[in-house]
Amino acid sequence: MKYLVANWKANKTVPEAISWFRQVSSIKNQVSRNLKIIIAVPLTILASLKKISLPFRLAAQNLSPFPSGPYTGEISAEMLKDLVDYVIVGHSERRRYFGETNEVVVKKVKMALQSKITPIVCLDEPYLQSQIHQLTHLPIHQFIFAYEPLSAIGSGKPDAPENAKRVADKIKKMTQQAAVLYGGSINSKNAKEFMFKANLDGFLVGSASLKAEEFIKIVQAV
Repeated sequence: MKYLVANWKANKTVPEAISWFRQVSSIKNQVSRNLKIIIAVPLTILASLKKISLPFRLAAQNLSPFPSGPYTGEISAEMLKDLVDYVIVGHSERRRYFGETNEVVVKKVKMALQSKITPIVCLDEPYLQSQIHQLTHLPIHQFIFAYEPLSAIGSGKPDAPENAKRVADKIKKMTQQAAVLYGGSINSKNAKEFMFKANLDGFLVGSASLKAEEFIKIVQAV
């Protein structure tokens, strides 16, 4: 199974999201059964999208490390479980801008698992060992991991496919052969090269996923 995860981050209104899905849904019959497409949308959009028929799976971009209860402003895994099948955890932007630590990531992963939501756990190469070590007491072979070099996120300068393969092989060895995605300046022009050379299970796509036409080209490349 290959995975293509679109991470919209803090972008799109409900009408914009529905328009995007209408355009991209036109290729649903072209998608291989071995390719699972997952769209990580803002929380403000999730409920509206569940009301329409979608050919792809949905993911949340974040969740609370706490259960449901007196935690103002938080969205618990229990609140998300009827809306999504996946959740992105530990993205470098969450670590950088919101001070998330490895311990917080572990709490979020546990909450996701309790609600039967599959975590997509983001890893940074300099900290692979410590980030994975915190999770080894959990069923990590069931997770999806996403390797994102910090220098490639939003820079337009992706990692070399050969280095991505080296890191992906290392992660697989440390995680009982879990699925490993690559994220960081992936687009329709380099997706095929990465897929051939890097021994990847798919991609976590950021800004290139916001335009329907570009995302369709990435799907076709994969």
